[in-house]
Amino acid sequence: NRTLVLPLRQNTFSIIHTAQMPQPNEIVNIWTFVTEWNRCHTSSYQRNLQYREARFDSCGAQWDDLKIAMRAKMESDENVAKKMIDNTHFKKTIGSNLANSPTAGHIWEMKSTPGWDV
Repeated sequence: NRTLVLPLRQNTFSIIHTAQMPQPNEIVNIWTFVTEWNRCHTSSYQRNLQYREARFDSCGAQWDDLKIAMRAKMESDENVAKKMIDNTHFKKTIGSNLANSPTAGHIWEMKSTPGWDV
């Protein structure tokens, strides 16, 4: 644990003790979901979606994922946290599975073995 001292007003200080999160980053990495939510708001992503599907993304699914990730990060039971993360929009639609990519099979062909492994 670390101690952080913050000035509140002149000559007044508050000591805040930071605690460890119940779930480590290996189980629940908040930054993955922050990055995905941020990516959704970028002009290149929105322009791409407008060009391909003639619509804009409200990024509601990414916002919901971020809220779930926050709750999972605070969950004391590791298995419950993993289940929460597995039910997110990110894990179901993109995650680390390239077959879930919206461009798979349309713009590029899926390879059974990536080129760097050959």
